[in-house]
Amino acid sequence: MNVQMFIAMGRRPWLRAVTPILLVAGLVQVPANQASASGVAYGRPASCAVKKLCLYNSANFVGYLGAFEKDNSNWNGSNAKNADTSAYNAGSVGWDVKVFPDDNWGGGFYCLKPGRGWANLADFPGANNNGQSNDWVQNFCS
Repeated sequence: MNVQMFIAMGRRPWLRAVTPILLVAGLVQVPANQASASGVAYGRPASCAVKKLCLYNSANFVGYLGAFEKDNSNWNGSNAKNADTSAYNAGSVGWDVKVFPDDNWGGGFYCLKPGRGWANLADFPGANNNGQSNDWVQNFCS
């Protein structure tokens, strides 16, 4: 589980306390290619336009669902709502994006720096098929 991911843990405060124990016990695995808490560096998928958060319904940036360029308090009307399995930030340098599991930027979140993505959100409990809002922030992700 990504340490920064779901840091706010609003609905699951017990998970913050249990995760270190599960990691040590080997019951939760961190992907081997995980470079940081802000996503893994990948080349921009061809389907992902510059300055966008792009979302996909399958792992490895397959099955383009749509993209967001601005803050969105809800993804209502988007194919991406509760259907995202991989995500990529093609935003400008210095603009990180947080993706939330609830409307109005609620619940915890995962964070992506520009040029980074998560190829399989199923690797992170509570993230797969759970995106509902996003927020662009300057130099936020660690």
